[in-house]
Amino acid sequence: MAARLAHRAITNHKSKEVQLLGACCLSDIMRIFAPNPPYSHSQLKQIFNVFFTQLRGLADTSSPQFSRHYHLLESLTQVSTFLVLLEFPEEEQDKSVVRLFRLLFNLCKEDLSIRVEKYFVEIFGQFLKELEQISPALLDSMMINLVPPFVEANPAAFQLTCKVLQDFEMELERPIVQFVTDIMLGKEVESEIESRDKQLKLIYVLLVQQPQLLSATVMQLQQLMEVEDEEERLENITMFGDVFSSSGTKRTSPIYQQLFANLVKRCGDVSTDVRRLMAELLEDYLVNRVEFREHLSPWVNKLLIDRDDRVRKTAVHSLCQAGLIDPEILSPEILQNIAERSRDRREGVRQTALTGLAKLFKHHCSESWKLCRGLPIHAKRFSFIPRKLMSVLRSVNNQNSTQALIPFMDQLMDQVSPQSDPITSLSHVIHVRLRHPSPSLSIYLYSSYIHILR
Repeated sequence: MAARLAHRAITNHKSKEVQLLGACCLSDIMRIFAPNPPYSHSQLKQIFNVFFTQLRGLADTSSPQFSRHYHLLESLTQVSTFLVLLEFPEEEQDKSVVRLFRLLFNLCKEDLSIRVEKYFVEIFGQFLKELEQISPALLDSMMINLVPPFVEANPAAFQLTCKVLQDFEMELERPIVQFVTDIMLGKEVESEIESRDKQLKLIYVLLVQQPQLLSATVMQLQQLMEVEDEEERLENITMFGDVFSSSGTKRTSPIYQQLFANLVKRCGDVSTDVRRLMAELLEDYLVNRVEFREHLSPWVNKLLIDRDDRVRKTAVHSLCQAGLIDPEILSPEILQNIAERSRDRREGVRQTALTGLAKLFKHHCSESWKLCRGLPIHAKRFSFIPRKLMSVLRSVNNQNSTQALIPFMDQLMDQVSPQSDPITSLSHVIHVRLRHPSPSLSIYLYSSYIHILR
């Protein structure tokens, strides 16, 4: 009976239903005779080809035959039938296992049942635990699901791969470390992940999803941030910047803390583009990475006085945006340093600082001014902003700079209540300024003053 079921008359029958029923019977025979199937090597090759073909039926969950396809998967998994592939000759063994892995990942889709996924993971685990060495091709069959365009093409395979990484971390750590190390050392790797963009994406995904897998590569990862080639260093730091901006990053991992401590040192990088990138990242890190504010504090003020005006401007903008979300981020010292940028030698930096200060004051203080209430504790640190504005106005001597301050005054003065005490101090400063006005400033301040006293 066992021999007849393996005959081509059954396995190659013109009826797909007969082929499926024959595969189910063959899986039961393999289960009964496990671990010594009653077939020759050539027969086993043919039988497993039948299994691979029939398992593709799992893709159509609406098919009337789906329950039989599921039975086939269940029968093959429960007694580890697929491990028979490891008895194949070495040159066939790896190809067969890789074929199986790719098949299962290709069968993944968003509506894959939990039971089917459970069996897929179990099959992967059976091989990963049994194999003495995971070949580059087999590792590649998993890693390829973590990089574009495969992630976009099959998000379910991405999620399943992440689960396999998590469940079989011990078995996968050594081959993954070797693979990533070869990438970082610039060695040629046997992989479809051949481009630098894909390789950086793979490192990104591993750091976000399973950072402990790369614990042994901390030194090499840190060196990626310090490579001599400026363009390459910027690409690497951009990747690390994305890692720590990701909401999925496992922040408790020791490798995460070590790499972040090294990343913030790039605020002092010799490359202007790198320092500007770090200035851009300030907002996200200060708002969403509370545990690392202490690491950033020494570098914040250095970015505000950076030798390049683009870095200073970006740092001012990032800090003001962060302060709108959480005022506690901006200490009195940082606020004063931002205010000093309102006198920066570069107009773009000055305007960014003035606009940022206006938005901070408007956001945190305007309601209290409207209602004639004292400022809440968190907002008192912003109370100096109107005085700072007037100080800047006194120092302005040219028409262009005066006109540039008008939008700032609009943001500030539109929120002033006619009944609030600050009107007195503001109007006093305005009158003082009008004693020695420039024409455009006099007209603007006078019209603003009349407007708020209506």
